[in-house]
Amino acid sequence: MKRLTLGGPLVLFLFLTSCGSVIDENTVYQVGLTQTVAAYTATPINTPHPSERLIVDIINSYLQTPENPLSETLDAKYRVVKVSFIPNSAGNFTTFLITAYCECARDGTCCNVEHTFALITRAMKASPEIFVGVPPNIPSAVPQTINELYVECYDHQNRIGTLYVSWSMMREYLIGTIGGNQLGWSVQKQATPTP
Repeated sequence: MKRLTLGGPLVLFLFLTSCGSVIDENTVYQVGLTQTVAAYTATPINTPHPSERLIVDIINSYLQTPENPLSETLDAKYRVVKVSFIPNSAGNFTTFLITAYCECARDGTCCNVEHTFALITRAMKASPEIFVGVPPNIPSAVPQTINELYVECYDHQNRIGTLYVSWSMMREYLIGTIGGNQLGWSVQKQATPTP
C-alpha cells in the first residue's frame, strides 16, 4: 500500500508531463516574478484623513464669496490648495497644515503671510454649511490629537513664509471663547520651510 501511495504522485506527474505541454523560458521567468512579488511584505500607506478635502472646500467657498471679485481684481486671489493632518512617530495626527496660494492682481507684490493667515482664519471661523454632511464647524472636523496649526503661504510658486499657533488657541478663537487680539499675540512665524 505504501508503494501505491508513493508511486501515485509520480505516475500522475509523468502522465501530466507527457501530455505534450512544453514549458518555455518565458513561462519559467514569469512564474519566478510572481514568486518574488509574493515574497514582499505589504507596507501600509498613510491615507488622507477624510476631513482634509472637506476643509479645503469650506475655506475656499468663503474665499470665493460674491464680494471677492473686486478684491481679486485690485488686490489678490487667495486659495487653499491643500490641508494635511501630519502624524507623529506614534501615528497620531498632531500637526494641522494648511497650504495657501496668493496671486496678486496686476502683477503686484501684495502677498504676505500675515494677511493670508488672517483671511484663512476668518474663513475657518465662518464655516459655511453649504455641503451635505458637513460638521457644524471646522473644529469638529479636526482630529482631537492635533496640537498645532501651521499655515504655509506661497506667492504663486514661491514660499513666502509660515505662521503657526497652538491648535487649542485657534480652536478657542473659532468657537468664540477668545478674541482676535488674544489669538493674534499667540501666532508665531516659523523660520524653517515645513513643520
